[in-house]
Amino acid sequence: MGLFDSAREAIVNALRADNPQISQADMDSILRQIDEKIANEPPPRVALIGETGVGKSSTLNSLFNAGLEISHTEACTQEAAEIRVPLGSMLASEMKIDTVEADLGELVVYDMPGLGEGLGARDQHLATYDEILRRVDAALWILDAPDRMIEYAQVEMARLDKTLTEYMTFALNKVDTVHPGETAWYAPANLPSPEQEGNIKLRMADVEAKVREALPHWKGRVIGYSATRRFNLPQLFAAMLDGVARERRWVLAQRKSLADYFEFVDSRLLPEGGELPGRTSTNSKPMKDPLDAAREALGVLSPQQFKAISSDKAKLDEWLAGVMNNPGSSKDEV
Repeated sequence: MGLFDSAREAIVNALRADNPQISQADMDSILRQIDEKIANEPPPRVALIGETGVGKSSTLNSLFNAGLEISHTEACTQEAAEIRVPLGSMLASEMKIDTVEADLGELVVYDMPGLGEGLGARDQHLATYDEILRRVDAALWILDAPDRMIEYAQVEMARLDKTLTEYMTFALNKVDTVHPGETAWYAPANLPSPEQEGNIKLRMADVEAKVREALPHWKGRVIGYSATRRFNLPQLFAAMLDGVARERRWVLAQRKSLADYFEFVDSRLLPEGGELPGRTSTNSKPMKDPLDAAREALGVLSPQQFKAISSDKAKLDEWLAGVMNNPGSSKDEV
């Protein structure tokens, strides 16, 4: 059941409980008004800010199943491009502004020019930011996680009207490439290695400090994620939703369609029967989250042990079996 249907049903049940004498005709009239309100509510508007190559299209796809082509074209736009995205359907290679019926409704996305793309256009960029950020429900400022150079953006964001950046989410994409690099990412569990996880936290803290230095009034969050690995998408969406006006949150939440993180997790780390971590069947006891078991086991491995396991398929298979069959006993085995 979708968000609209759930909300509609909750309203109906509340009305009937509080007004048992209400006639069916009055109830039908109320429901028609609710349906009209939903149908006539403008689609959510989201601004994606970032330099070319930070992963704006892949982020949009991973959060909303937008089906956008991933573009690697040069940074040439000096204006924000308004893209009307028919969620749940695939778009052609050229992003169009057509309105198409789709299961999850429509999303209006502003692909913002990066502040570092064309120094001669900085005033034009800032004017564009000021205009667009006043229109949107939510804004994601996407940064490349391994790239530590945000000083230019830091200076420019401080020039924006502070009311426009108060709840902005700063999103660090591509955390899977943070030092020591993609080869350190623990693919079977779709998690960073212990060393990589520590560096990701340091990178997030560094960005947060620089944002607060530029924007003392800022109340948003910094989220590390990977659009291509589908890592930390729920946290990213929740942070973005926190910045949306309360009366418009339901509109954005209804469009939520996160890419499946568990599709990239080794099936041996998932419970038998297809149940996902955190869920229990009606006839079984709660199961320990296998990803937590893997994370705990990874956390006590030395760099040498991690390298030995990850580079040898036989050792990897043996280690995985040990984690799944007896999580507490594999910590010191390689």
